Formats: sequence, C-alpha cells, structure tokens
Amino acid sequence: MSNFKPGDVVVCVTNRGFHYYSSWKYPRLYGIYTIEMVFDDGAVTLNEVDNHHLDIIPMRKITDIKAFWGWHFKKIVGLTPKSALTEEKEKEQLITLESETT
Repeated sequence: MSNFKPGDVVVCVTNRGFHYYSSWKYPRLYGIYTIEMVFDDGAVTLNEVDNHHLDIIPMRKITDIKAFWGWHFKKIVGLTPKSALTEEKEKEQLITLESETT
C-alpha cells in the first residue's frame, strides 16, 4: 500500500532499481513530479513521464501500464502542482519533504 494519492507532488530520491530500457522514459533524480495513478502494489504513474506508447503490447494484445515503484519517490508537502501555478506563485513556494514519521 502506498501513502501517495493522485495529485501529490513528489521528488525522485533514487534511481536505483530502474531497469533501463531504451523505449522507456524515466524520472530524473531529484526531479519533481505529480502522481497520476496509484496501484494496489504501491506502484505509481507520473503526469510528467508519459510511457503510454508502451502500454499495449500488440503481438500479445496485453495492456500493461508502465509504472514506477513508490519507494523511488518522497512526498513534498505544501507544494501545489506546477500545472496549477502561475510563474510568480511558483517562485513563492517553499519545499518541505514529508518526514519519515508521518
């Protein structure tokens, strides 16, 4: 189970464990992202990382959403997603990482 929910703003804190496939797009280390979907196993998709071109394997006719494990990310509290901000408001935001104890 993940402590994330859609719309949460997160930072990528590790790229360990990524299996680098040339056709995938990956989050950047220390990049800031918005959670798009959360799965029961804790995996998440990100609004800013679009891997929809990989979601359907034509030969096997399988739909497989490409997601990343939640442990690659840390939630940022008090930060509004960039898409909802004006440039001026974006500069005013303070970034605070969610503590390990909350």
